[in-house]
Amino acid sequence: MAAIRPPHGFDMVFVTWGAICWLPDISRWARIVAALLHPGGSLYLAEGHPTAYVFDDAARSPDGMPGVFAPYFSHEPVIDAEGSDYVDPNARLANATIYNWIHPLGDVITSLIAAGMTLDWLHEHDAVPWRMFRILVKAASGLYRWPDKPWLPLAFSLCATRR
Repeated sequence: MAAIRPPHGFDMVFVTWGAICWLPDISRWARIVAALLHPGGSLYLAEGHPTAYVFDDAARSPDGMPGVFAPYFSHEPVIDAEGSDYVDPNARLANATIYNWIHPLGDVITSLIAAGMTLDWLHEHDAVPWRMFRILVKAASGLYRWPDKPWLPLAFSLCATRR
């Protein structure tokens, strides 16, 4: 089913939690978002922080902290052929190979600017709505945080407006 687009573009595009890691070309994504917006329209993006995505529980240290898993500046996909599902860890996938990309924060912002967007604000967060790592604890807010104190950002959000 095709989306119905107003003749002059959308006022707002929302992209949240785990969307851009599936995309191999962040610049192309930024151009598509900008094309969907009318001048003055805004993008709101809330996403896992690319710094956190370089870590993984599979490479945990003895103290339970996640270990280094993938290089931050690589433009190659992170390939996972384990066959597990992040929603149900007991499930086994028939098509087990998963491709993800880590898009450095600078690449995301630069791509949006190059696509004709202006960065209104950028926030880094010490919590996410899913248990990104086993060591994270669920806070009263329902978000998952580092157990003792913030260690590194787990998420970021930004707003950008089409010029």
